[in-house]
Amino acid sequence: MFDEVVYEPWTSNGERFYEDEMLENLLRVQPDVLITELDRITPKVLNG
Repeated sequence: MFDEVVYEPWTSNGERFYEDEMLENLLRVQPDVLITELDRITPKVLNG
C-alpha cells in the first residue's frame, strides 16, 4: 500500500518527539500516514 515506511521508534533513544521536532520531522518526511505511540500531536503539528 505504501512505497516507503519510516520507522523511528522512541525506544531507540528513550525520548519522544516534542512539538517542534515532530513538526520538523513531518515536514521533512511528508508522510501519508502517521502512527504514534508516545508523542503528543498538537494542533500546530496537525496544521503544519
